[in-house]
Amino acid sequence: MEVLSASFIYGVVKDGVKLAVQRLRAPTAQEVIGHRQRVKDELQQMLSVAVGAPAPEAVVRDMRRIDHYPNRDNGSRKRMSPWFRTEIKGLYFRGLECFLSIEALAHDDLADRWRMATPSDVITANAYLVGQIPFGFIKQVDPVGDECYPMPHIYCDYASRGQPWENLKWYWRHEHGDRVLFVEVTDLTLPKTSSWHSRYLRRPEA
Repeated sequence: MEVLSASFIYGVVKDGVKLAVQRLRAPTAQEVIGHRQRVKDELQQMLSVAVGAPAPEAVVRDMRRIDHYPNRDNGSRKRMSPWFRTEIKGLYFRGLECFLSIEALAHDDLADRWRMATPSDVITANAYLVGQIPFGFIKQVDPVGDECYPMPHIYCDYASRGQPWENLKWYWRHEHGDRVLFVEVTDLTLPKTSSWHSRYLRRPEA
């Protein structure tokens, strides 16, 4: 009986160590590709359901704070909200793009570049601020949602300095007949201070 008990304990410890090692080790390239493809397929299916909608909505949620939903949490000065509602722009080669806001830009004729508009600017143009969430940050997609927000819920790791997106991009919106195209703003000068985008990195839920 003592031998059986020792064997049982050894097996439990061995399985526990094996599981811990598997969790600590970096995923293989094959596992990374497989995860990205699975998430991509789920997102493509989600977006295909919303054909005809100019900007399908979704809820982005922090995997580490899933129980904070649906309580309102506007985030602190150092933490972004654990969930927020957004409009989906579409997919890019590494993941999902989400609309965050529409901002006014003004053209600096001397530098021949665009900049953030100020109240004194008379002529401005609207640009769309977009956050890019890579497939690797997205862990699960619920295409249905719940009674609070009956829309897709996208569960993410806030893995980029406490944010779900790896990049922020700016786009112009162009209409060509029935088609709407978004073209990246490449000649934009942003302030050296990071205060202009702090509200997007801590964006509260809508």
